[in-house]
This record gives sequence, structure tokens and C-alpha cells, in this order.
Amino acid sequence: MRKAGVLAVLVAVAVAAAGAQAKPRPVIVACAELRSGLLVLPKKGGACPAHTRKVRWLRHGAAGLQGPPGPVGEAGPQGPTGPTGPQGPQGVTGVTGLPGPTGPTGPTGPTGPEGPQGPTGPQGPQGVTGATGPTGPTGPTGPEGVAGVGGTGPTGPTGPTGPAGPISISSLAAGEQESGYFETYAEGILGGGRQAVDEINFVRPLSASLASTNVVFLKKGQTNSSCPGVASAAEGYLCLYTQVEENTASLPYEAKIETPQGSLGAGQLGAVLAVEAKPTTPTKGLLRLVGTWTVKG
Repeated sequence: MRKAGVLAVLVAVAVAAAGAQAKPRPVIVACAELRSGLLVLPKKGGACPAHTRKVRWLRHGAAGLQGPPGPVGEAGPQGPTGPTGPQGPQGVTGVTGLPGPTGPTGPTGPTGPEGPQGPTGPQGPQGVTGATGPTGPTGPTGPEGVAGVGGTGPTGPTGPTGPAGPISISSLAAGEQESGYFETYAEGILGGGRQAVDEINFVRPLSASLASTNVVFLKKGQTNSSCPGVASAAEGYLCLYTQVEENTASLPYEAKIETPQGSLGAGQLGAVLAVEAKPTTPTKGLLRLVGTWTVKG
């Protein structure tokens, strides 16, 4: 085996040397050592050294068998992206998913336009009968008629008994008191003047009119030292106690107590309660006040 390997090396060297000459030879010539078998080049002129012998062989031998495939080389760099292919057919529709959770409540929308006015409601129950007012004064005697013509006629029959004359009502004495009921009602566009008025009539007249400082209007739940509670009043005072207040638009309002002649205070026979809503601008609403009054002589 060693000799064959050495021989192959020398052959390769000889082939290279022969190829380097100007004119190639059809036969390769070398000198083989007798003991080792090594090949050496012949001397100039083609003579072999001592202890060698000349060997010849064709420059080209027969083709050998195809060797096994070499190992797979490394992968080359990635080529450029190819063009987009045509769109494929539509896939099958998937199953409908479960409903998601309910979202949060949205903000309150703006107030809608005012609807048409509803029909008139049924008539309410009859209110409490007011106190009987005092009897008016007797009118003046009429003029005497013209005397009839002719003589005196026969005496006529006795006529029926006439009606009873007016009853004399005494004034409310000091420390005595009387009470009554009041109600005012206003509905629609309120503001810009009086909207509701009610009369307060004394069954027994006062001995004198009351000044504006001695008449007091109290809203629901209010009292003071001169008007400590329903059905009570200090001597010489008229107290009005509100017990029902319907104010659908929550409007500010003012209540005035006046004499029948229009001045603030109360007259001997009664007073007038005037209520006025006082919104910044006229406003649609309902304002109803119900209560009782007490006056003490």
C-alpha cells in the first residue's frame, strides 16, 4: 500500500512535469527505484539513474467509475418574494359567537318637547261652606206716594205679620276670637301680577280695623310669637295659617292681606288675601294655597 501511494504521487508529479513541456508526449516516462519503488524523473536526455529502471504508461487512462455524490452544499441566500397569488375562494362562514355582555347605560338624552295639554280632570269635591256674612244695613225710606183721589175707603182687613227685623250683632270683644277657612288657586302662565284672590269675612265684626303689622300670613309649618299655631292668635291680631301648598313649578310667591278698600291690613268686616307668583320670567305652573285663619279681638 505504501508503494502504491508513493507511486501515485510520482505519477502526479511526472504528469505535471510533462504538461509543463512545450510539446506533450503521448507516453509518460519515469524512473522507479528498485528497492523502494519510488518514482523519480529521468535525467536530462531521458536516462534513469543507477539502481532504477525506466517505466512507461499512457498519459490518459480509461475513465474510472463515477464517484459518490459530494456532500450537500450550504443553502444559498433567500430569493426575492414572488408575486401575490390569486385570491382563494371564500371560506365557510363560521358559527355565530355568543352575545357580548350588556354595555353600560348611556347618558340621559335631552328633554323632549312639551306634549299637548291633557284633558280637563274631573271636578273636585265641594269645598267647605264659608261662614255667613253679616247682614247689610237697612236701606233708606222711599218717598211718600201721591195721595189718592176720592174719599176715604172702608178699613181693610188686618194684614199678615211682617218679617223679623235685622239682628243686631255685637262686635268681637277683647280676648274673644273667631276662625274661618281660605283657599286661593292659580294655574297657567304665572308671574307679572296677582293670580289668586280670596275674601275673608268676619262673622262678628271687629271693634276697629287692624294695621298691616297686626295681620300675618304664615307659610306651611311656620309660626311666631303672635301666631303660635292653628286656631290661635294674639289679642288684636289676624293670623293666616297655610296648611296645603301645591306649587308644581316651585315658584317664589308673595301673599298680601288687604282691607276691602285696598290698603294693607284688615277691615272691621274682613280682609282680602291676594297671592302673586314672582318667577324671574313668566312660568307655566299651578299655585294653590289652602288654610285657616283666626282673629282675636
